[in-house]
Amino acid sequence: MIDPERLFSAFSLPEPEGEVYFDIQKTQAFKLGMFKKIIWNQKNIEDRMGKFLEMMPELAEKIDFDDDAGEFVTHTRAWTYLKDFDLTTDQGKDALRIFSDQYTLTACDLAISFWEDREAYEKCAHIKKIKDSLEVNLVSNPFKMSKMELDKRAAIQKIGIKKRFPQLSDDIIESTWSGVVSRTRNSSQIFEKLDDNVFVAGCYNGSGIGVGTLFGEQIAIKAANETSEEIKIIEKKKKPTRLPPTFFLDIGVKTRLMYERLRSRSDI
Repeated sequence: MIDPERLFSAFSLPEPEGEVYFDIQKTQAFKLGMFKKIIWNQKNIEDRMGKFLEMMPELAEKIDFDDDAGEFVTHTRAWTYLKDFDLTTDQGKDALRIFSDQYTLTACDLAISFWEDREAYEKCAHIKKIKDSLEVNLVSNPFKMSKMELDKRAAIQKIGIKKRFPQLSDDIIESTWSGVVSRTRNSSQIFEKLDDNVFVAGCYNGSGIGVGTLFGEQIAIKAANETSEEIKIIEKKKKPTRLPPTFFLDIGVKTRLMYERLRSRSDI
């Protein structure tokens, strides 16, 4: 007869060495998540109270609804969690990916606005760094884009390819990609040595498949203290020029994109 105890003991896991203890409250995800939760809890209460008082204006006149005190308590509590958030650690980077959504960005905006009014600029700077990293994750993370939006972009891409290359079959495209591309002001690429043993190549302006392959190969040759005819040609090209301030950059980017859409309208 089979002895169950002996049977299952053959598959038992080794006992962990030392005490296993994991304090979730010390994780970066918990800190960022609590910051978001506290800010939004207060905002939801304020919104509901505002709607309730709009429905009962006579009652609103009798109630002294001082939301400043509640707002101060909320942002002070939220800051106690966020002040120790470290976005440079692996845990911090994971937390930024998890919480990269519009709700967390709005929480950061509300917190920045609150602390700016009180001239707490060190707090604002810390929150702004976190917000910037959240925005990068939100834009570059394909999982944050809905399937409907991805399917729509894929369909437009296939229409454009079919119009330009009608001889290709309909099922030639197995997969499509949509994401962020790096651009420079004068459409030139970066190709240089930054420091000892530090070389960089990038900013392919949407042409990374061909140019990126070439630059990757040539930057490796340059890093090995060798040269080639291709490197000489690359280094004769104009250096990338600095981007203008954000306000003017946004106007310029939108205008250029509109111009590019007009140029390629026959493709779609």
